[in-house]
Amino acid sequence: MDFSTKLKKEMVNLLEEIKDVFLLKQKGTEWFAFDTFPDDKTTNYDYAIGMVAARDREIILRKLAELGVLELKQDKREPRSEIHETNFQLRLNKSKFTQLYEEFKKVAITNAASNKGILLYLDREGGFWLDPKEEFCYLMDRDSERLKILTYLVDNEGYRLTDEVAEYIGGKNKQNVRSEIGKIKRNIKTFLQLNDVIQSKPSSGYRINPVYKVIKVGF
Repeated sequence: MDFSTKLKKEMVNLLEEIKDVFLLKQKGTEWFAFDTFPDDKTTNYDYAIGMVAARDREIILRKLAELGVLELKQDKREPRSEIHETNFQLRLNKSKFTQLYEEFKKVAITNAASNKGILLYLDREGGFWLDPKEEFCYLMDRDSERLKILTYLVDNEGYRLTDEVAEYIGGKNKQNVRSEIGKIKRNIKTFLQLNDVIQSKPSSGYRINPVYKVIKVGF
C-alpha cells in the first residue's frame, strides 16, 4: 500500500485510537460509535481546525473500509450539535485490523529509531522494554546470562569483543555467548518489534545500536 509519510503517521494515530475504543470501551460489541472530531479540538477557537482534522480522519476511515479493514456508516442516532456528521458506527474485521495495526506500528517505531533515536528501558528484574511497556516488553530472568550480556553491552559503548563478553559472564565459551546473543536479538524482535538493537561486526564483536538510548532502571 502506498501512503505518504504524513498519512502513515495519521493512520497509526487513528488505528491506535480505534483500538483503544474497541478494546477498552466496547468490549464484545460488533458495531461501536466513533467520533472523528478530535477530543483536543473542542473550543470555539479550534472548531475549524477540528473539522479539518475530522474530514482528514474520515478520509482515512473510508480508505480502511476500501481495504476491508472495517465497515462504517454515518451515526444519526447520537447527533453532536453542529458536528453530528463526525459521528460514525464502525465494525472491524478483527484479523485485518490487527495485521494492519501491527504493520503500521512497526513502521512507525522503525522510522522513529532511524530518524530521531528512541528510548529503551532495562531494569534489574530483567525487563527490557519500549513504551508502552504493556505492549513491548521482553522479560528475562534477573539472574540470567542474557540479562548480564545485555547489561554489559548497555554499559560499554562501542563494539565489544566476544571474548570480553564471555569473560564478563563467567568465562563462558564464545559459541555460548554467540548463541545467547542470537536468542536475545530474536526475542527483542519478537517482543519489541525491533530488529537492529544489537549490531555485530566480524572481528569487532557486538554493540548496542547508537540510534537507541537505553535507560537503566533500579540498578
